[in-house]
Amino acid sequence: MRQDQAILVKNVSKEYRLYQRPVDRLKEVFDPFRRSYHSTFRALDNVSLEVLRGETVGVVGRNGAGKSTLLKILSGVVNPTSGNVSVRGRISSLLELGTGFNPELSGLENVFFNGMLLGMSREDLQDRLQDILNFADIGDFVHHPVKIYSSGMCARLAFAVAFFVEPEVLIVDEALSVGDFSFQKKCYDRFRQIRESGCTILFVSHDPYQVRGYCQRAVYLKDGKVALFGPSSEVMDMYLYDQERYLTKEEGPKEAKTITSKGFSISIRDVDLQDNLGRSTRAVQSGDGVRLTFSYRIGGEVQVPLSFVFNLYRHDDTYICGATSIMDNLEAVQCSGEGIVGVSFPSLPLLSGRYKWRVAINDETGLGIYTEAVPVCEFQVTDDFRSVGLVHLERKWTLPTPTLEID
Repeated sequence: MRQDQAILVKNVSKEYRLYQRPVDRLKEVFDPFRRSYHSTFRALDNVSLEVLRGETVGVVGRNGAGKSTLLKILSGVVNPTSGNVSVRGRISSLLELGTGFNPELSGLENVFFNGMLLGMSREDLQDRLQDILNFADIGDFVHHPVKIYSSGMCARLAFAVAFFVEPEVLIVDEALSVGDFSFQKKCYDRFRQIRESGCTILFVSHDPYQVRGYCQRAVYLKDGKVALFGPSSEVMDMYLYDQERYLTKEEGPKEAKTITSKGFSISIRDVDLQDNLGRSTRAVQSGDGVRLTFSYRIGGEVQVPLSFVFNLYRHDDTYICGATSIMDNLEAVQCSGEGIVGVSFPSLPLLSGRYKWRVAINDETGLGIYTEAVPVCEFQVTDDFRSVGLVHLERKWTLPTPTLEID
């Protein structure tokens, strides 16, 4: 394990035995013929990744993808079936809130018990005790058994212990959005402080803003395997794209098609998206200029007045923009044989995500469709996280003048 690595996961798999009935466990143990009475579920399948010291990495995926299993293995709660895990530094985990608390002990006793399990001395815990109690803010209940606590009180105490034991590695499983607004704000403020102190953080979240805002990188788990591990914006784009396809039950993009009509044939060919240097591209930085081109072929010795169309969609078919050459005050063009059409966009303001085009050839009014190709030129946009949503709007703020304090 290198000095710059905080977490190293190599070829880790985790399998669980599933029994239809409790008695099947006993049958399997005492069966003289060693017959199997279980099925096997693989929660993690040959997962490998590394997290650098001081890095914040998000973990995303659908329910059942293996996120919690991975975090439990890293926390030492469960052991992998195969593979190796190495973690450097003191680990503090927020998994199921209250996990590890002894319900018979008081909150105060659990603070010391859990803190010492994490490697803190009693003296260090005593020095931090007031900060822990102030953060938890559960009053005199800290002297009563945890078994009488509400779920919110357990959450407060669990956060307080995890956040104030000075972890070198913090592991959080979908826990930052519990409690009321004021408590959530305290959690996020403390989370940012820990992150800025250089702590290595691995956390599960379904919130694209959280993952892109906090994380340098992210890992997307799909059916127990690593679907993608890389920059957080790229990982979230892929994850959200897959989510949209799942929710709409799409099998994938439809094939581009052309239509012939009106007694003659017109076909669209070679649709291409190009960068500012005229090179074909499927990866665009937000704000870059691009050019969409396509060629056409008209069958027969005819001249036809044509107008041209583009439409831009997000991957989930959200309609973003479209126009015809008629709308831009260009008259229909008398065309025959073959030709090429291009439309340039000096600055594409789209935000991070996957997009696709439709192009079409219409009649001289711009309303009647001769032929179309859809979807074509699917492409990926990346951005620098200056906005969220679909498009980046240039802006200028006017803020109130700070109020001066009067002694």
